[in-house]
Amino acid sequence: MLRIVLIILFVPLIFFYGYTFYELILGISFKDPNQLYFWISLGGSTVLSYFLIASMAFFPIFEHELTHNIIALLTFNKPVGFHVQVNQGGMAQYRGRGNFLITLSPYFVQTFTFLVLPLYLILRPDIYLYFFVAWGVITGYHTSSTIKETHLNQSDLRKNGLLFSFITIILGNIITYGLIIAFTIGRWKAMGQFMKDGALNFYNAILDLYHWVQGMI
Repeated sequence: MLRIVLIILFVPLIFFYGYTFYELILGISFKDPNQLYFWISLGGSTVLSYFLIASMAFFPIFEHELTHNIIALLTFNKPVGFHVQVNQGGMAQYRGRGNFLITLSPYFVQTFTFLVLPLYLILRPDIYLYFFVAWGVITGYHTSSTIKETHLNQSDLRKNGLLFSFITIILGNIITYGLIIAFTIGRWKAMGQFMKDGALNFYNAILDLYHWVQGMI
């Protein structure tokens, strides 16, 4: 029942945050060196990582299982460890009730992309460009690993049901990439604005629907 309710909620959120994402994309400017080099490094890293992931099998599995445990901790479960075995997968271990966010988070949460973000606060302005190059490389890695890991036979997706899983992953990636792109354009304020605009678009649509229904009664 909960999944049905969440699907009804997530589908319109995909539309409204998708529209906000589209508006955000229109604000990209390659005249800004930080944005330009971020996109260049992201594109190059995505292609390169896609073909190299098989040769660095341990790291993607480690990052995948680490994400499970981080989200478990953030959702008030207790991580107790995880096991990683090259070419055979891994297993996250935690105590608690568990939830769909723990299971599906590796398919839209870019763990290392967001873990390194606070470093920006302590950098000198003259090395911001290097930060965005590195950030693009990390984002590109996550992009390629998500593409590789997201498929119909993935046990995490089947556990939650394919329909629900893909709807959640689509919404999660729209928000994740929206926050990343917003930061490259306007830093912290733009990230907050992106989240606010998507929520307001959704709220206003609900309000319009309510007034329309009222007028029909």
